[in-house]
Parts: sequence; C-alpha cells; structure tokens
Amino acid sequence: MQRRKFLQLMGGAGLAAGLPGWSTQLLAAGSAKPFEGPYYLNFALSGGMDQSSWGDPRHDPAMNRYPGGANAGKAGRLWYAPMGRNKEIFQKYHKRMLVFNGLRVTVSHSVSGRLQATGRTAQGYPALASLYASCVGEGLPIPWFVSDIGGPNAGLTPHTRIGGKAIKQLGNPNILTADIQHQRPEVVDAVKRYRLERLAAQSQEQGVMPFARNSIDKLHQARLGTDLLDRLADAMPEGDFESPEHQAIVQFAAGVTASATTRVGGWDTHKEHPNATGGCCTRLATAIEQAWKWAEHFGIDDKLVIHISSDTGRTPTLNAGGGKDHGGSSTNTIMMKNQNWTNRVVGITGPRHQILKINPSTLQADTDGVVMNPAHVHRALRQILGIDKHPLARQFSFGEAEIDVLNPSKSSPVRPG
Repeated sequence: MQRRKFLQLMGGAGLAAGLPGWSTQLLAAGSAKPFEGPYYLNFALSGGMDQSSWGDPRHDPAMNRYPGGANAGKAGRLWYAPMGRNKEIFQKYHKRMLVFNGLRVTVSHSVSGRLQATGRTAQGYPALASLYASCVGEGLPIPWFVSDIGGPNAGLTPHTRIGGKAIKQLGNPNILTADIQHQRPEVVDAVKRYRLERLAAQSQEQGVMPFARNSIDKLHQARLGTDLLDRLADAMPEGDFESPEHQAIVQFAAGVTASATTRVGGWDTHKEHPNATGGCCTRLATAIEQAWKWAEHFGIDDKLVIHISSDTGRTPTLNAGGGKDHGGSSTNTIMMKNQNWTNRVVGITGPRHQILKINPSTLQADTDGVVMNPAHVHRALRQILGIDKHPLARQFSFGEAEIDVLNPSKSSPVRPG
C-alpha cells in the first residue's frame, strides 16, 4: 500500500477498519456496560489465622483453651471452634462454605501473604483479585477495589484504594455537601450531552492524524467508563457505609467493580491467644454477615464469591504467654450460595495439626498423596469465577498435581479428638 493511500485511509472514513480500537459504535452506545458478576470478594486476615480456632478444632488443652471449656461444634459436614461468633456463622452459612485445612504456607508474613494472594511464594504472579479484574473488568472505572492494602499485580490491573466519602463523591460528583450541589442537575445533563456530541463531531472530522484519533478514542472510552459511576448514586446508602464490605458490595451492585480485597486484622496472637482470637472471629463474623446482608439487599447474592484467607498460620500449641507463634499450616474458606460443592472440607491435619498428604481423588489421608497449598485453592477459585481457561490465567498457571477439590461427593474428615 502506498504511503499516501495509507494516510488517507487512516485519516478518513476508513479509520474504523484501520484502527480496531476506534468505532462509531462507541459513540452510539453512550455508556459502558456494567459488570454483572460473578463478584470476587477476598477477606484477607492479616496476622495469621489459627485453623484450630476456625474449621479444624481440637479438644486438647495444650492447643486450645476454648471459652468455658466448650467443645467443638458441628454444622452440616463442617466442624467449628467455639470461639467468637463462629457458631452463628457456621450454623447459618455452612451450606455456602467450602473449608480448606492443612494448607502448607511459610512462617513469614510477607512471603506467606504473597503465597495466599497469588498462589506462589515467588514474586511475579498477580493477586487473584488483580488477575480476575484483568480478565473480566476491561472498561470498568474501579476494576479492583481495596479498603486497605492491595497486593501484587504483576503488571496487570492495579488496585483502587478509596474511602467511603470519596466513593459517594464519585457516585455523584455534583454533590458538594448533603444539601448543596455544585450545579443544577439540568446543567450537568446538558454538559454531558454536549460533551458526547463534541466527541461525535470530532470522529467525523477529515484529515485527523491516527495518533489524534487514537487519543479521542481513549478519551471517549474513559468517559464511557466514567459514565458507569452514575450507577453508584442509585446504590449509595442514605447514611454512612457500615463497613468496607458494604462499600465493596455497593460497587459490585453498581456494576463498576469486579473484585475487592478487604482486611480483618489482629490475628498475630503471640500472647493471650484465646481472648484475642475470639475477638478476631467476632469481627470476621460481622464482615461475613455484612457482605451477605448487602448482597441480598441488592439481589446479587447468587453471584457473590467470598474467599477467606490469611497470611501465615499459627503453631498448634500455646506458648508460655498463652499465645501462638507463626506456623506453617493454614486454612482458607470459599463461600458461595446454591452450590453443590459447598458444606464440605478439603484437606486433613494430624492430632497436632501436622500437615497430611491427601489422595487427590478421594480427599482422604494417603502417604503417597499430595500436600495441599494455596495454589490448589486458587485453581478452584479460577474455575468458580470462570477464568481458568482465560489466556491470562494460563499465562500464570500452576504446576501442582490436580486435586478433585470441587467434587460434591467427596469430603475430607475433621478429627476434633
């Protein structure tokens, strides 16, 4: 093709064929498409959760001092430690829970935190929240929301950290205070209309160089994504947000966010483990209830995937100060509504929480079996979220042996003793 003809093509009516990113369909659309799920919400429990205080309890005073000498409880096929509000959560939500016990982690907060977020101890892998947002969140204004600390993104989607007041301002930038607006609503509507018409006129101009048209295209796509933020106004609470989970669910419901990471801290219980962990379990219970409450309020509860993970684990026995130090065995939980793979346990630990190998098919103890680690949880989550075959997910694949994690007919035992 001659240079002159190429420039004519790129500068004239043939631009849509020459630059795939540019299309008059964008102008006709008027707004970006809201995301409709599934929505990924990760509760990152910072400090190191004790699996014996959650879904792998033990009746051993050297390991646990459960309040009032209570024994472990059972809900469906799940066992739970009688700490904090665990009983309420397991009794109410056991049909939505898949518990992983005996996951091999490290004793380092940073290294194990990266392992739990990405499935790998080495750097270079993205947190699942970033990977998922990259796979499904193109064009969303807030593809990955965090309330505190995000995680590695490996050059993919970075997180957006924003407070509740700022989220409200994004939902309606015209609001100055609760009672005062910057401009009358009809003025704002007129500005939006003229802005779109101006972009449409620019798209029809002759002789515009490719780089300029590309800039117009990017500007228009950015504004289409910004238009999605108008949906936030309809989902906003009248008062303040009740919690970071509330903020995340509002953004999910508005279709502006695909994944979110919120933190529940305080789990680094080197001293007075029973009291401290009881409080942590209560805070976790509140976060879980908040997420499901608001998901049900907005009618997206059947599209919500909750992943409860921690960084490091804790030692099986109490130290001299009544606490538990960092340990190499941890636990995760996936929650989702109306699934046949829930109300089950995957993974086994010994009497003192020794990590046991499991048969990848039967999920029972097997000396020739497989040691589980967070990569197995991530692989299951990718299937649940529907990105396991996405090119990006394959780029960051795992080499661990396959385990039949989501088989509804198989479950590992819990032995409270």
